Formats: sequence, structure tokens, C-alpha cells
Amino acid sequence: MAKTPTKIINRVTFVETTVETSSTSITETTLKFIESKAIAGDTFTVRCHIQAGNYINSCRELINRIENEIMNKYQLQIDHEKPHWLVKLELLGDLTGITVMEAFE
Repeated sequence: MAKTPTKIINRVTFVETTVETSSTSITETTLKFIESKAIAGDTFTVRCHIQAGNYINSCRELINRIENEIMNKYQLQIDHEKPHWLVKLELLGDLTGITVMEAFE
């Protein structure tokens, strides 16, 4: 992220790891984090924020891809209101920050 130009800092977000901004890299890394944390029957939601760049056409497409992969591989269910797990994707140009954390109310 040191290579990503700084404009204005308007919020600070915890990031577990960064990967190349590609749908494949983001999805594979997210699945590894989910596999190490969640158990079958847990619920989750995915949130995506594009800060800079045009490497991904649509957050909605990326979210749908990740949600489908998680549901199919790990038997988790989507719950946008009160999930057990929150998957946060911060697209920062050529790098993407990924965090999988317990969701808090």
C-alpha cells in the first residue's frame, strides 16, 4: 500500500492482508480466511468499497462471486442484518485489503 498514492484520509480500516486487485486473487484469499475462521451453519455478509482504480468493474459482481463460493464450499448462509462474519474488501487501486472479522452489532 506504500505505493498507493495518498489523497485524503477520510477513514481508517483494519486490513488483515493485501492482494493484487483481481477477482481471482481476492476470491481465493477471502476463501482461505473464511475456511480458517467460520464453521458450517455460520452466517456472513460481504461488503466492498472501491477507493481507487478501475481494476474491478463492479463491487456487486465481486460480492456475488464471493458469496456463491462461500455458500457452496463452506455451507454458510448470507445474513446482511446480523451476520456472524463480516468480509470487508477495500479496493485501493492495484491492491485490495481483505478482512474477515466477527461482526459486531
